[in-house]
Amino acid sequence: MKDDEKAKKHWNEFEEIVNQRTAESQTALVQLQQEVADRKVIEEELCKSMIQYQAIFEAATDSFLIFDLDGNIVEVNPQACKMLGYSHEELIKLHGKDIVYSSDYHLFDKFIIDTVNYSGFNCEATDIRKDGTLIYVDVKGCLFDYKGKKHILAVVRDITEYKKFEEELIKANQQNTDILESITDAFFALDNQWKIIYINKTALRFNKKTKECIGRSYWDVFPSVVGTIFHTNYKKVMTEKVALHFEAEGIYVKRWVEVHVYPYRDGISVYFRDITERKQVVEALKNEQQRLFSLLDGLPAIVYLRDSAYNIFFSNQLFWNLFGKPRNKRCFEVIHNRKEPCEECPSDHIFNTKIPQTWERTYPNGKIFEVYTYPFQDINSSPLALNLLIDITGRKQFEKQMARLSKLNLIGEMAAGIAHEVRNPMTTVRGFLQLLGQKERYHQDKEHFNLMIEELDRANSIITEFLSLAKNKVVEFEVQNLNDILDSLFPLIQADAMVSDKYVILELNKIPDLLLDKKEIRQLFLNLSLNGLEAISSGEYMTISTYCES
Repeated sequence: MKDDEKAKKHWNEFEEIVNQRTAESQTALVQLQQEVADRKVIEEELCKSMIQYQAIFEAATDSFLIFDLDGNIVEVNPQACKMLGYSHEELIKLHGKDIVYSSDYHLFDKFIIDTVNYSGFNCEATDIRKDGTLIYVDVKGCLFDYKGKKHILAVVRDITEYKKFEEELIKANQQNTDILESITDAFFALDNQWKIIYINKTALRFNKKTKECIGRSYWDVFPSVVGTIFHTNYKKVMTEKVALHFEAEGIYVKRWVEVHVYPYRDGISVYFRDITERKQVVEALKNEQQRLFSLLDGLPAIVYLRDSAYNIFFSNQLFWNLFGKPRNKRCFEVIHNRKEPCEECPSDHIFNTKIPQTWERTYPNGKIFEVYTYPFQDINSSPLALNLLIDITGRKQFEKQMARLSKLNLIGEMAAGIAHEVRNPMTTVRGFLQLLGQKERYHQDKEHFNLMIEELDRANSIITEFLSLAKNKVVEFEVQNLNDILDSLFPLIQADAMVSDKYVILELNKIPDLLLDKKEIRQLFLNLSLNGLEAISSGEYMTISTYCES
């Protein structure tokens, strides 16, 4: 019995151990399955990455070359084949020095060593193509794993065109320097920190300095310039980036200079020339002109001198009183307030014919002048036109008044002759209209008879106005509404339309009252209506409408 219990106990222990081992085996199996699944996902992602990297490698615009650590080419992209002129099969059989110009072998060795030891390298070198031509390249290298081993990736960019441009730029800069050194005018350039970056020989001689000033502050080299017009204008150009031109007397050499200051991105450039002799000549000419202008200024007529470009060189006090000072404006701008020259200006002919001209002209200020133009030669032999203007406004107004009086006398004589002939039949018609309007059978047309009588009275008033043309007319304004006037005229307009088989539609909308002369407005509406009826054909409609537009 005791043996059976022991055996049963051992069996139970064995069974627990087996169950435990089975559970552990199942857990290990699940973990293994999960690890296999994870590895598959990683392998798939790695495959995708390799495909992407391969696509980038193939499509890159730069040349990619993969070297082993001995410098042999093991892989290249299509751009590298294109750049070096080899096929893919040819390139992967070559050593790196086979594509490097012999003078740069040391650079290739350094490229391999530094990339391996320091994980990177960058330089410019000269490569040789399959056809023997040389190209300049920029090379960047890095160490990376390729197919399970350490390799070197070289990213190569062709910079041959850039190098050619750089050489041309250096050559052009040298040419510019040669030009600036050869000119007889002074020139120097400052950076935005006021340091002298270039100064030619003429400027050094003019300011009594040497080439040692290059790289130093302009204000330290030329302290006497501070606070002068040069200092002010240089700072203005540097700050506002606008070109300036001015004349001034030199600081270190007492001679006059013409200065041109120009901004550029990193500072300013200054160009100046000696104009002392020119200033002396100009001063002498100015004195001669002043004596001449004093003589012209004393004349009693309006006087001004102009050149062929319409610039006013001189104008006397009488000119200023009437038109104002020219202030660098051209003659057509000052006198006529025009933006362009006058058409067929008689003064223009002076410069071609040299023959004096005389004419009359009314100016924008209402003044009428008799203008005399003479050819004139300045002290420096430049051709000018001398214009003398004599005011004849009073004389012209007197002539106009005399002509108007003659016309009024003629009108008065005509009016006296026809007044009775026109008024007598009108009086007769008006009387008969009054008689007919009082009869019972015309009672319904009373309004029409009144309208005709009003029109006869208005015609009579027109004759009265005609007889009084020589007198000042007084306009009588009253507050009226256009709708009322149109409504009273509509029967008369409609009657005129019906005679010619035409139709009139009256559309009156609400409008405000206005200050009007009723007689004049009635005549205006009648004239407009008659014009409208004449413009349409028989059977057509004419619409008269009023409305208020904001």
